[in-house]
Amino acid sequence: MAGIRQHVLPKLLLRGFGSRTKGKEVYTWVNRAGGVPFETNIINVSVEKNFYDDETGSVDAGITDYESNFGILLDTLRKTEETGPIGDPRIPEFIAHLCIRTKHLRESFLGSIEFLAGQFNTYLSDFDNLKRLIRTRPKMLRKELNKSFPNNRLSQREQMRLMINAMEQSRSEMLSLSKVYMAALLAGLPGASKKGQIKALAGGIVPEVRAKTYSIFNWFVCRSDRALILGDMGTLFEIEGPRQFKSIDGKDDKITRIFLPFSASRLLVGTKPTTIPECDFANINRLTAKCSREYFISSKLDSEISELIPSIGGDAELLTKQELERIILNLIH
Repeated sequence: MAGIRQHVLPKLLLRGFGSRTKGKEVYTWVNRAGGVPFETNIINVSVEKNFYDDETGSVDAGITDYESNFGILLDTLRKTEETGPIGDPRIPEFIAHLCIRTKHLRESFLGSIEFLAGQFNTYLSDFDNLKRLIRTRPKMLRKELNKSFPNNRLSQREQMRLMINAMEQSRSEMLSLSKVYMAALLAGLPGASKKGQIKALAGGIVPEVRAKTYSIFNWFVCRSDRALILGDMGTLFEIEGPRQFKSIDGKDDKITRIFLPFSASRLLVGTKPTTIPECDFANINRLTAKCSREYFISSKLDSEISELIPSIGGDAELLTKQELERIILNLIH
């Protein structure tokens, strides 16, 4: 039911990783980065106050209504012994839905933008860099001057000279203004990140483009020989290229396989071949922990699972630091 306490990962998914039950209550082990594992009711796991609400409204009710259909799907899959591909169109839809609803996505996006803004702020705090940026963007300068002075007939060289002279005369004011602007930008990023995610969900609980991308995969339920864990991102993507595993695929990524642990013993695998995929379940657990941002849950706590806790967050970011630095270099040069 929709309310103030909103589940970021659906309870219907968390239920598959129960450590014990007490009547209708389901408990699980929560393993947090830098913390001590603890067992709790799943109603307290992956829950945030007003996570899907902002001043424009709420998408929580829509998500809650849509989840009931996925709950039936997961209950069916947890009972299946089918060995061939499962052609249920709800599977790629559920994967697409999970991709855009999580706190993992929101915080990862926010972290990337904050890093970019911080690096750009550092660059612009040097006045020579500020002048260099202006010089390397003459078209941008002309466009802005034409907006402010539509009747100007100055050449590009004259425009540049006037701008640099004006900057030199207002050096301290420009640096102060730059700091104020960047501080305001950074302060507004969390709200902007939340608003962007809610807007995306309001546009479609299931993003059609992602669902279509995932629909070309053949889906299998694979039985695990060890207890599987569920990361705070839900899905795990195997990608062609140097960074082989990610918490969410990018626009230009070439996906080879998609993994979703949906119970302690069963893994949903999307793959292009029509044969049953071979899975290294221990490695999938290890990668799930690395790609998780804050925590993972498990049906039990043993030495094998405890050893995964220090790796939480090791590969959680949407973009690596090197990828972000390349973006900065492209912006300023």
